[in-house]
Amino acid sequence: MADIFISYARSDNVNNSVQNFLELLLTRYKTQFGKVLTPFIDFKNLEIGDNWNSEIENAAITSDLMLAFLSPSYLQSTYCGKEWRCFYNKNEEDEDKSILPIEIVPLEDNEHGYSVIEDLINEQIETYDQALKLQIGKFSDFENNEAEKEKFIKNLCYSIRNKLKKKKPDKPIKNIHIINEKIDKLEDDRYNEIYEKILAEERSFRELKPVCVIYTGGTVGMVREENKNKDSVLKIGNVEDLKDHIYKLKELEFDVDFYSYEKPLDSSNIVSKDWVKLAMIIKALYVHYQGFVILHGANTMAHTASALSFMFKNLSKPVILTGAEIPLIQLNSDAEQNVMRAIQAAAPESKRSKGNIPEVCIVFGNSVIRGNRATKKHSLNINEGFYSPNYPVLGTIDNNEISLNHREIRKVDYNKINRDKLELNPDMAKSGIFVFEVYPDMELEYYLSVFENKNLRGVIIKTYGTGNIPDMPPDFLNVLERLIKRDVIIVNITQCPHGYVELRLFETNARLFDIGVINGGDMTLEAAYCKLKHLLGKYPNGDISSVKAIKEEMQIDKAGELTFSSYTITYGKNGDKTIAAPIFKGTPKNIGHLKFDPSDIDHAYLRIQGINILTEGLDKFHVKIYVNRNSVTLKELAEDENYKIGSFIRSFKKGEIISHNIEVTDKIRQLIKYEAINFTIQVVSADNQHFDFESLELTIFTRNK
Repeated sequence: MADIFISYARSDNVNNSVQNFLELLLTRYKTQFGKVLTPFIDFKNLEIGDNWNSEIENAAITSDLMLAFLSPSYLQSTYCGKEWRCFYNKNEEDEDKSILPIEIVPLEDNEHGYSVIEDLINEQIETYDQALKLQIGKFSDFENNEAEKEKFIKNLCYSIRNKLKKKKPDKPIKNIHIINEKIDKLEDDRYNEIYEKILAEERSFRELKPVCVIYTGGTVGMVREENKNKDSVLKIGNVEDLKDHIYKLKELEFDVDFYSYEKPLDSSNIVSKDWVKLAMIIKALYVHYQGFVILHGANTMAHTASALSFMFKNLSKPVILTGAEIPLIQLNSDAEQNVMRAIQAAAPESKRSKGNIPEVCIVFGNSVIRGNRATKKHSLNINEGFYSPNYPVLGTIDNNEISLNHREIRKVDYNKINRDKLELNPDMAKSGIFVFEVYPDMELEYYLSVFENKNLRGVIIKTYGTGNIPDMPPDFLNVLERLIKRDVIIVNITQCPHGYVELRLFETNARLFDIGVINGGDMTLEAAYCKLKHLLGKYPNGDISSVKAIKEEMQIDKAGELTFSSYTITYGKNGDKTIAAPIFKGTPKNIGHLKFDPSDIDHAYLRIQGINILTEGLDKFHVKIYVNRNSVTLKELAEDENYKIGSFIRSFKKGEIISHNIEVTDKIRQLIKYEAINFTIQVVSADNQHFDFESLELTIFTRNK
């Protein structure tokens, strides 16, 4: 009776390479564990003849474990195939099979586009699929690297020991369950049947809540029309196909419940109603699970993640989206890797968990990314399909181990919220948003029909650099201003993948905000679009108060999508006058509703727009600006200095209209620190000049934690 059955193709034993590997393995095993392994080697212990089949069958029955040294020759060998099937089929109920497949000659060559599957017939393909299911150890990757080779053999010894020590349980562990395959078609009253099934399901890990996996479609679940035909066309598979091809699921130390859409979707076809439906499904199932995984196509994954992040409130459990670039059944597929990593990230209660991620996230390749910070990076890359250009990743994955950046993960106060209670705001406008980029020689007439559409409610402009627009065509601002007067919401985001819209640098972007364009900060296009759709759905009336609320909320961080929140206070005019003759005193503004600490303020500025000098004969303009100093006069007193927040001197030409930004960060921090919540602004001409202006705005930017 042998401990291990050694199976290899004789042609691969060049210079006794397999024999040398085996001797090294047996020596290492004895050194590590103080035990001697007894091997059965097919071509050494017996020769092919009349009794060969019966001897192999007997060895398969009596040996505890098989080491199969895989190579193209092995998979194409009739005798090796018989050995494999004999051992693989010796116990049909044993899912583990007690086989350790080891690749000693490369089965594929990505550089030259070679794959062994191209040279195999159906029966051989089945053997290869079974080997993949059992997880092939790739010794061929580092055969010439002594350190890695030593590490591989050491780990192999541990695997052999664990396999030999393992005792078959009285009842196989079944931790994977398919609960419902029409979850997108259920009405509210049908959920009671699902709840009963969840509670009645026989669990392998009753001490833990299971993880919920919702299969919506995408490349991750694609299979062949004809399972064993490598040339068969691909189709979107069902949840059973998905479960059966992710072989590592049984290794998880918690239960996983699968749900599926009745007809899984191509993510290119996903629209806002699908986001709402998915959010409502998660809300309905929320209390029963420790976390959620959404299997989704890559094309619109960042849109779905962003939309969910804005619809959920008081989220305290992980909602992880993942998918694949290469179908599950193809070589080099990233599907199983991504799905397993996503499920692990969605299981904060498991003993191997590295912590809770109470956010909507994307797990793809080697990164855990905040959902509303993610955007597609490569059209087809299994490691870097998505990235987070303006925010650190929430975690990294190395060798299937997740390391979380806890400082970057949003905090949840569990003393204030019920962990099993999720609030949902399923507001999402179905239409009414137009997205476009500025570009050289832009011709506005192409857009006029869109801008004149009465159903248009929002526009997202992707501008140059820090938010700049071209000077030409000259009527561009006029068109935007007309839209704003119609209460169309216009949001400015940058075309650049990194960085954000910056109001303080150039007049070309400041002019956009002067007419009422919203600062989109460093939001991705997906986040800006989904947030605007959500707010337009939340405030559907389109009246003045709704427009004001949308503009305010669009610029305030809601779910980690913005690095800076911005709060703008517009000062009313003194009576009906816009003239400073030569002093302007703005009406009081209460900022007590702005809930932030002085230390949160990153920067603040005051902008005076459209200054027109009324006094003739002068070519310079000197202005001083004060806060909460209504008694200020032209004659500056010593105590006035305590109230001054800035001053400037500008040269101007006759008839010229000028605007100016003044940095007021330190003064605003100081005022808020001492709880000055009623602000008045005084603008004084130091040269006793009369002037008027179009607007006076204080904007405070806070850095979000």
